[in-house]
Amino acid sequence: MVNIAQLPPELFCPVLDLAFENQSDIQLLCRLSLLSRQWYEALVPRIYAEWTYNGARQSFRSLWNFLRTILSDTRLAALVHSLHIGNWGYYPHARSGECEELNLPRDEITIFREAISRAGIKHLESSIIKDIRKRDRRPLMALLLTCLPNLTRIHAHIPQSDPVLSGALRQILDCQSDDNPPALLSKLSELYVLGEVGIPTCDLMNYDLLPRADQTLLHLNDLWPALHLTGLQTLSLFGLDTANAALRLGASPALSRLKHLSIISGFNSSCTYSDLRALLTLPEALISFSLYVQDHAFGSIGGDMISNAGLWKVLRKHQNSLEYLDIYRDAEHTRLYMSQGHFGLLRPFTRLKRLCIQPEVLLGSFWDRPNAPYRLKDRLPCNLQSLTLYGGKMFFHTSSMSVHIQEALGSGIFPFLILIELEGFYVDSDVSEVCRENGVSLSMGRSCQHKALSRDCQLRKEGSCPPFLQKTYHMRMDGQRRAVMFAFFPMECRGRGEILLPLDDSMDAYEEMDTEDEDLDQCTGDLKLRMLDLWVHNGGTAYMVFQNFGHSSLPPLFSFAIYFTHVLVSRERVDHRALYHALCDSYRNYDVRFDLYFVPGIGDEGCIAHYRQEGRFRGDYKKQLQAYKESSRYDVSPGVGFLPSMVHDYSDTGFYRGLLFICPEPEWNGNQETLWSVQFDPVRQAGDSTESSDEENIPLHCIQRHPINDRSRRYEGYDGECPIDRWISDIASWHREELRGPWLKATRRGWQSWR
Repeated sequence: MVNIAQLPPELFCPVLDLAFENQSDIQLLCRLSLLSRQWYEALVPRIYAEWTYNGARQSFRSLWNFLRTILSDTRLAALVHSLHIGNWGYYPHARSGECEELNLPRDEITIFREAISRAGIKHLESSIIKDIRKRDRRPLMALLLTCLPNLTRIHAHIPQSDPVLSGALRQILDCQSDDNPPALLSKLSELYVLGEVGIPTCDLMNYDLLPRADQTLLHLNDLWPALHLTGLQTLSLFGLDTANAALRLGASPALSRLKHLSIISGFNSSCTYSDLRALLTLPEALISFSLYVQDHAFGSIGGDMISNAGLWKVLRKHQNSLEYLDIYRDAEHTRLYMSQGHFGLLRPFTRLKRLCIQPEVLLGSFWDRPNAPYRLKDRLPCNLQSLTLYGGKMFFHTSSMSVHIQEALGSGIFPFLILIELEGFYVDSDVSEVCRENGVSLSMGRSCQHKALSRDCQLRKEGSCPPFLQKTYHMRMDGQRRAVMFAFFPMECRGRGEILLPLDDSMDAYEEMDTEDEDLDQCTGDLKLRMLDLWVHNGGTAYMVFQNFGHSSLPPLFSFAIYFTHVLVSRERVDHRALYHALCDSYRNYDVRFDLYFVPGIGDEGCIAHYRQEGRFRGDYKKQLQAYKESSRYDVSPGVGFLPSMVHDYSDTGFYRGLLFICPEPEWNGNQETLWSVQFDPVRQAGDSTESSDEENIPLHCIQRHPINDRSRRYEGYDGECPIDRWISDIASWHREELRGPWLKATRRGWQSWR
């Protein structure tokens, strides 16, 4: 049989793509490369094409070894085309006092001295060697960036301070200004940069004081020379603190060849006219530009925030080249952008094909009034092909939007327009008809392009989540997890003298104590009964009753629903404490919760319909259990307010998947002694082929009256099913082994709700 490694590269590479489904498993490729010389030669370019380093999980030695390999073998260095790097900052306050300095071999020191000299930063040599001995990874990363001749793409989470990187970039910029042929980073065409989540410098009392991923700023202090790299065409700056950009970028008169620029303004960062003008004056001719500004971070409009008119003014330099423009001003409920004026005419932007913008930014704050002075048809460029209009966080209907769209399409000015997307709006059917008549596709709703992002990403809307974020956000979250671990669980750090996350930091692997064997019954003295409100699918309010330790409001995953249906019932007339203890005390059912719904006047069928709708709205508890298992135990705890899911299958002890309980009394004060059970959605099982089985003949619903527990006066001589407290204990026991451990572990890690 022919060795497939001997195939020509144009055949062998597609075979590998199919084998790995276009995702390279580096460890597997490394093992395959050991099969033979042919496999090695065929796979080494793929192995080295993209290198990833995550300082929250990979050690100083890992970075050291890779850099040493690159410096020792220029052939391998030439194979690296892409870097995905982050979390390499240096935090001396986090180092162990007993950590010894590295004793570096003389031959390796010589190699690094030569690399420092080639990078043109020999004046920093002594400090670099000193920092390396302290396991400072910043000099190693800066040197790595300068010794990869074919590097074309970088995704980087850079620390707030990196003097060696700054020195290397300044040296490259000086070489460019002297008209010397650039050798370092000359082929870099794509740069995606975020700020590294740092390690806190002091003891923290709670999670609210931690550095957060979505509030970590990217500063230009050390990075600004990179914006002048001659080969750079695509630049994305996430969480950028635009302050002093004019001062930083004014340090060099050189223009940039940037074609694609994306700026996501950082949390609490004022985006001023002068700073944004400096950023947009830098490129000679932009093809695409995206801007996300957090206006809501400021309590009131100040003179420093760039106006919409000012934004249009700084964009005019690129009116003959821009093809894509995406502007989103996040004012949340404050609607601050309504006081920021409006854009000028976009007609001069003759090449603009796709526009994504808010109506307030384009037309002014009175765009939705019948006598609005500025019309959509007068503002748009004639060559526009796609228009996206951003609305608010909630969907709302406005007849003015319909009028604007109908006017624009009826004008005949936009012959190339083929797509209109309304995010946060919905319009009448007559607008859809007008769009069809003009050959324009109309889309209303929310974009799903960011659904792969972690739920911990707080910026999930509009221009705040560029496509590159899906690739790299997990590294940003690892920086936040490292901060959590250092602040609250320092004994769990992996590595000596370094703050490294455990090899497996999932909640499912957390074994602080054997919670499976822990007797929760012995903890009842520390448990506190809680009653928390929850929103239901129809906008009403219910509440859940459960117990947990005094510091936690995390509800158990397994639940039972109780409906109160009397026309006079209200939550004030239900003693939830008496109800809970009546159902739980005899069998220690402390690891279940009860969801209480008040639906006056509805019957059994109405309760079933309500339960099904609520189940679709809140989902199944098994998904939340899976999310728990996949979560890092250093993820910031989800706050109170996330709805717990429901149980969709109670058939462990019977023939029905659905189960709910009904109290038809006008109140519950501890004297009531019965509840009604409603079982529904029977489990259909295959019976004997010759005669019907009992399962095939069960009714669609089963409704019975039960004593609440064996202390009920109705229990004596009761000829029906077992008391409810025993029944729910039997059902819950089937899931106790699976659910009790996660509930207790999540409680100890400070979780207040399920993800």
